[in-house]
Amino acid sequence: MTAEFKPKLYVRATCPFCIKLENFFTDKGAYDKIEIIECDDKLDYYRTFLTEKLGTQATFPTMEIAPDQFMKDSGALMDYYADKF
Repeated sequence: MTAEFKPKLYVRATCPFCIKLENFFTDKGAYDKIEIIECDDKLDYYRTFLTEKLGTQATFPTMEIAPDQFMKDSGALMDYYADKF
């Protein structure tokens, strides 16, 4: 039995772009359909992890949109999810 994939949103608490994206998901009624991962306590770990997954310098927010498929940039993520929820 495989569980349905839940997108993972990697954020920082004071990042305005992260807050903007979280508000977007709230407005769409989809906040409960994503997993929020707050990265501030282990920032170095998450920067390294996300940089490896992205193949470029990690920024926040970054989201795992499908298993092992990552996307960054709040505007691009809003465009990507505009019609999905």
